[in-house]
Amino acid sequence: MNALDLVSSIGSTTGSLAKRFGSGTADLAIGAGRGSARLAKTIGPKRGLIGIATVGALVAGGIILSKFLKRRALEAESMQATDEANGLGKKLANGVNRRVKRAKAAVEPTTY
Repeated sequence: MNALDLVSSIGSTTGSLAKRFGSGTADLAIGAGRGSARLAKTIGPKRGLIGIATVGALVAGGIILSKFLKRRALEAESMQATDEANGLGKKLANGVNRRVKRAKAAVEPTTY
């Protein structure tokens, strides 16, 4: 077997594999297209546009919400870093702890 026969057999095998895969994908796309067309006829144009607008609003809302939450987390992190740099982190934590202890002492009954 010479190099030309080897290259030819590899090319032939690859070509037939690509043809098989391509025809399967095309058949799948045709089936999906028919299903989509049938669904569009059943739903109608008005409901279809309402559905598309709803999906668009959900996607846009999700993007806006994720940006808002990311910005809020960054701001909280920035404020915490500023407090720690100013030496307020420990003071604020101690003040919160004192308030929690006082509240617990006021609620819990004392036993003698």
